[in-house]
Amino acid sequence: MRTLSPRLKQPSGNTARGGFTLIEILAVILIISILMAFLLPAINSVRVRARVTSVRTEIASLESAIAAFKTQYGTEPPSSLVVYETPTASNGWASSSPSAVAVDSRSKIRQLWPQFDFSVVRDFNGNGSTTDVITLTQGECLVFFLGGILKRPEDANNNGLLDGGEDQNGDGKLSINVTGGSGTQRSFCSGFSKNPFNPFASGGNRDTAIFDFDTSRFVDVDGDNFPEFVDPLPGQTAPYVYASSYGGAGYRYNSSSPLFEFAASSTAPMYFPTMPYLQGSGAGALPWKTKGFQIVSPGYDKKYGTFGSYSTDTASSDLSGSREIEADNITNFAPGTLGGK
Repeated sequence: MRTLSPRLKQPSGNTARGGFTLIEILAVILIISILMAFLLPAINSVRVRARVTSVRTEIASLESAIAAFKTQYGTEPPSSLVVYETPTASNGWASSSPSAVAVDSRSKIRQLWPQFDFSVVRDFNGNGSTTDVITLTQGECLVFFLGGILKRPEDANNNGLLDGGEDQNGDGKLSINVTGGSGTQRSFCSGFSKNPFNPFASGGNRDTAIFDFDTSRFVDVDGDNFPEFVDPLPGQTAPYVYASSYGGAGYRYNSSSPLFEFAASSTAPMYFPTMPYLQGSGAGALPWKTKGFQIVSPGYDKKYGTFGSYSTDTASSDLSGSREIEADNITNFAPGTLGGK
């Protein structure tokens, strides 16, 4: 007799899972949200550190360029210079009674170019006039001495205006970069003329620029047709500050001196801090980079603060109150930002 194997009874109806329940979906979303809440700050922190590192790397490159400048010229670039297009003008380089600033600027130029001819009338800023008295500030000196004479592009209308001839925006300023039908034409730094009597000439044989500036990051904060250079942080508009100690002779932050290079007060424009960074407080505090120079980026907030006393050990108290804006500043004497990030 044959024994029949019992058949398994198939369940009736469709009981297979067709998807997640609403509660399960909400639970997954909650878990992902919690993970993202932990991960996003970490990711953002890594991104910020990477960008700070890129600025610090560029500052190191600027330091190397300044060292190369010193090798070539025997001294580091000055961080202020007054140029008299007509040297015989009142209180000018070649006047009968030059001012203290004129004597100082003449001395700086003579140290770099011993044969410089101070009798030549120049259109230094390319605006068609030869009567201007032009003050190159800290950030402008960084660009000018490491880059040399700025060659501006031909304008978009191809009217032959070269080397400072185009005011594209109609704001009375010469355009650094010009945009037209053929795209954007950028200025470039052409170095200085090899003519020992007139290194500021725009033509002839030239020494190449010491630093290869990305001119798309040039700005003209004070509108004098001489650019400053901003760091690579996204949206940056405030340029690097460069301050020289003049080989250890001293940073010029005594506001009673006509050779003063910083702002007179904390209410001055954000472009000018009131003093260099010091390694402590009090009258005897020495500046950072006592015999060198300071380069400072304003960081993400585009604000410098006043500068002054700073130590990595007391950063939290040094950078408190109105000086909190300095916590994201990036310099050539501290790793990362001054606030330690």
